[in-house]
Amino acid sequence: MGEAFRRLLQAVRLERDAFVWMDFNDRATADALILVLFTSLFQLAADLGQVATEANTLLRLATSASGINLIFEVVVQGFFFWLGFAGVLLFVVRMLYKAPAKYPLLLRVVGFAYPTLLVGIFVPSLGLPDVVSFVVGSLWFIAVVAHGVRYESDLGTARSCGSVAIALVLLTVARAILSGLF
Repeated sequence: MGEAFRRLLQAVRLERDAFVWMDFNDRATADALILVLFTSLFQLAADLGQVATEANTLLRLATSASGINLIFEVVVQGFFFWLGFAGVLLFVVRMLYKAPAKYPLLLRVVGFAYPTLLVGIFVPSLGLPDVVSFVVGSLWFIAVVAHGVRYESDLGTARSCGSVAIALVLLTVARAILSGLF
C-alpha cells in the first residue's frame, strides 16, 4: 500500500508519473478500490463526528444493526459512484470527443482522485461555509480526473475538464432519475 499512497500523492499533485504508473500497473485498480472504500468510511466518520460529540459513537455504530446498514450503504454508494462515474466518463470521451479511452485506466484515475473529496472534512474547521469545501473538493477532483483523461486520450486541457464536468452532470441526472424509480 506504500506505493499506492506515493502514487496518490503524485496524482493529487498532478504529476504525470502517477498516471503512467496507473496505465501500466493492473494492481492499481485494486488500490483505487481500496482508496474509494476508505474515503467513503472517512466521510461517514466525519459526518458522524459533526453530529455526535461522544467518543464511542463509531463503536456503537459498528455494533448495531442500523449502524452496519449505514456503513454498508455508504460503502456501496462510493463503490457505485466509482464504477458509474468512470463508465459515464468513458462514454463522454469516446462518443462526444471521439477520443481513445480505456475503462480500466479511467477506473484507476477516478479511484485515485476520489480522496480529494476529503477536503470537505478539513475546510469547515477553518470556519468557511460548507459550500466552499464542496467546491474546493469538487474542483480538485475534476482537476485530477481531467489530468488523467488528458494523459489517456490526448485531449486538450479544456476538453478533458469539459468531459469530466459533463460526466458529473450526466451521472447526477442519472442518479436523480434512478432514485425516483426506487
